[in-house]
Amino acid sequence: MSLKIKPTNEETSQDSNYTEPKRIWVIIAVLTPPDSSMVKFCQDTRWRVIIIGDDVYRFLWGKTRCIFHGRRDQRGLNFDSVKYIGTIENLPPRKNVAFLYAISQGADIICDMDKADVNVLQNIDLDRKWYMLLKNISVFNPLDHFAYTSSNYKSFTYEIVEDVALTIQTVMPYVNYEKSLENNVTFQFFDHEAPPIVVSSGTLLQFVPISRIYHKTSFWSAVSFSKSSSVDAMCHSQWQQRLIWEIGGTYIVHPSQHQGYPQNELKDKPLAPDCSQYLISWTCPQNLRLTNCMEELSKDVKTFTNISLDVLLSWIKDLHHLNYVVPSRSNIGSGASRYTIAESSRVQLTYSPKVLHSQTLMDKKRDFLESICEDSSIYTAKSDRYKRRVVDDVLLLVVFNLPFYKYVQWIHNMYSLKYSTMAYCGDSKELFLTATEHLNYSLTFIEEDVSAGFYIYQCVSAAIKIGYNVSGILMLSDDVLLNTWKTDELPKDRPWLHQVYTLHRDQSHNWYNWRQPWGQKAFKSVWQELTDLSKNSTAVKNSFGNFERRLQVISKSETGLCFGFEDIVYLPQRIFNEFVFFGDLFAKHKVFLEIALATLLVGLVENEELVMLPGSYLWDNDRTNYERFFNVSHIFMHPFKLGVESKKLAGLEFLCHTYIPYL
Repeated sequence: MSLKIKPTNEETSQDSNYTEPKRIWVIIAVLTPPDSSMVKFCQDTRWRVIIIGDDVYRFLWGKTRCIFHGRRDQRGLNFDSVKYIGTIENLPPRKNVAFLYAISQGADIICDMDKADVNVLQNIDLDRKWYMLLKNISVFNPLDHFAYTSSNYKSFTYEIVEDVALTIQTVMPYVNYEKSLENNVTFQFFDHEAPPIVVSSGTLLQFVPISRIYHKTSFWSAVSFSKSSSVDAMCHSQWQQRLIWEIGGTYIVHPSQHQGYPQNELKDKPLAPDCSQYLISWTCPQNLRLTNCMEELSKDVKTFTNISLDVLLSWIKDLHHLNYVVPSRSNIGSGASRYTIAESSRVQLTYSPKVLHSQTLMDKKRDFLESICEDSSIYTAKSDRYKRRVVDDVLLLVVFNLPFYKYVQWIHNMYSLKYSTMAYCGDSKELFLTATEHLNYSLTFIEEDVSAGFYIYQCVSAAIKIGYNVSGILMLSDDVLLNTWKTDELPKDRPWLHQVYTLHRDQSHNWYNWRQPWGQKAFKSVWQELTDLSKNSTAVKNSFGNFERRLQVISKSETGLCFGFEDIVYLPQRIFNEFVFFGDLFAKHKVFLEIALATLLVGLVENEELVMLPGSYLWDNDRTNYERFFNVSHIFMHPFKLGVESKKLAGLEFLCHTYIPYL
């Protein structure tokens, strides 16, 4: 994963990894005068904006930084596609002309955006290299991934893939929530924290995106057609997806920031299964070029009219006139038989969408208490001191040092009262699924080699790569007892950790782990690679320089590093990218977690930004007398073995009467 740090202009010629910023164009159809949000959007220097608008507002749009495309403007352009403006449905031919204009201006990325989605565009990383690849499904409605579900058992299998060749990115479509309420429509809410997904050859998405982001290799597919029904729209959407298979491309879906979908909006969308099945089985003759495949498939799909074919032919003619290079086919024959994501070390995961519970928070808590405590009426004034507020924008990541998953239910029932976005990580997905198959709900599980807990920070890296839309990730080992009622007091934009001690990479130390292969030797190895990388990349040099400087400040030494017991840490979103870069290198060289996590968190922010967590680490006989050390004002206690203590009367007494009443 490349660092998103740009060198100065003077340094770019010496940086072999630096690339010029992509030229981004945005096309928006707006039939009203500009409002303040659009004026601001047009002023953003990251892109140029084409407004497809009504000529009566030309003067007002002319005062903005947008490029205004009225009918008169577009009819004056030298494109064959211009002849369809005013002869068929208004918007599709005008979009085609706007696209052709952007291509003529040297665009690298063209965003066909609905006005309501412009804020989403500002939050999408157009250079993102890590995605969740959907597996083993030929037709998939992305609503099943992005919306809250009423089914506790829904889950999907993904792989985390690296260096995805970005082709088309889309945003989940939205509808008017208030209008749905007026019509007494059952509403299906979006999970705004859900990570984006990618599909490749062999999978068709059953939806019609309103906003699409086209990368240069996909410009040929951006042609718009008139649509007489939602079935037409679905087939046209899947026509585009199927042709993307021919170049080994990808189709990416990002979460919407809108509230959701009314369920009746989807009723006629499953009416197109024949279109899906036909497209999956369709093959383009091997001797044809991609543009010929476009023509052939347009003739074969019944929803395409003669005028649609004429529009397509004009579009292809205009692309040729602009010297746009249409990609060569790389998936000859049935794209369904080809796997197009480049091979890499892939992380497997089972992803479960959030469940929209009908129970209130207290009902949920009561059910949990009744299932484990003899006296379920133990609500006391203890819990009244703390507000019960569910946190949506933090991913709670529970990591298992060993694949003992029997008591996941306890952990989930306790912590999901506070954190709605949760995931689990450890060895062996099969063992996890077996241990949780009796539950009446599905859970998200990331399969990672944690090597008995030595490298649990790889789980954090994997969770970042998944791409949850969250403010941060709170990681804790499964044997940490978390006082969830205290975490609201902590800032979400700063890292949290428990303790920091210092070492020197060139000096011996009597700490056991420093003397092992995963200690000093491993740290020197990763440090050498970082030194070597910084010689060839200005971005790495700058980031590594800051990393080293911060370690020097806290250790008061040029060779300093950190270690500490870090069974619970929090990473704010702003350090995600650098954590993956440095963390993956630390994991590559097998650096022990107590060295890696402390050094990473200290090295990625200024020392004064670190938040030190109050908590209890218990050793020797203290572990059997944990109730003496439990402090409701602390953030955590470690270790607390649920699997052991839940079988003891004293353990249940502590849980039911001391700990749970605060949840």
